Amino acid sequence: MKPVALYTDHDISQRVCEAWGDRKHVREGLDARDPIVYGVLRGCGEIIRLCEALNRDWWHIDNGYFRPGHFDGYYRVTLNGFQATEPFECPPDRFEKLGTVMEPWRKLGSHVLIVPPSPGRAVWYGFRGEDWVSCTINDIRRSTDRKIAVKTGPKGNMQQALENAWCVVTFDSQSATHALREGVPCIVTGEHIAESVSWDFPDIESPKWPERDPWAHWVAYNQFTLDEMRSGEAWNLLKSTAGGIR
Repeated sequence: MKPVALYTDHDISQRVCEAWGDRKHVREGLDARDPIVYGVLRGCGEIIRLCEALNRDWWHIDNGYFRPGHFDGYYRVTLNGFQATEPFECPPDRFEKLGTVMEPWRKLGSHVLIVPPSPGRAVWYGFRGEDWVSCTINDIRRSTDRKIAVKTGPKGNMQQALENAWCVVTFDSQSATHALREGVPCIVTGEHIAESVSWDFPDIESPKWPERDPWAHWVAYNQFTLDEMRSGEAWNLLKSTAGGIR
């Protein structure tokens, strides 16, 4: 059965949920259908926590991995989690449709770039962002004496921040996806779609260069436009791949 979208009073939530189809206000709570929500604010997080307490499935919509954007970009859709983490083989058609290019591995750079989790993500997972940064610096120092830079400022500075970076370390930020697209290796410490192509800390000085094309094809099968939601194409694909989405 197709999940019911629970929308909030926020404009983005309302427009995304309208595209999904059958919907009701989050204040109406759960019914027999699985819920699907956009983000975790304004009651959506409480719905997720309740589903987890009841051992019920829940679906989540957030900004896409490749070519995200309101309202003509892509949105990721996941089952029982915030990111897809179990790759499965996919054809290249959806990735090719994006017009996105995976740049060759850069294999140069000097420093390790840390991208901290947003305050909201840290609160959701129950830790302080500054503690994560401190512990991550210690983990990096066990493997390398390279310079470490910590990114600050708006998301739009990511391209500039990648200049001369040897690798990117983050919790669950889409900066890792951005880095991989630009040919910069990443290390992710939280739930992340990049886990299967991510380095571990010892790889900083003993690098490996995984094949990214199959991964990119799979990523494209985990994100959809609002038009694909409206047409039913998104749900039809999700139904056929739900076992591999999380």
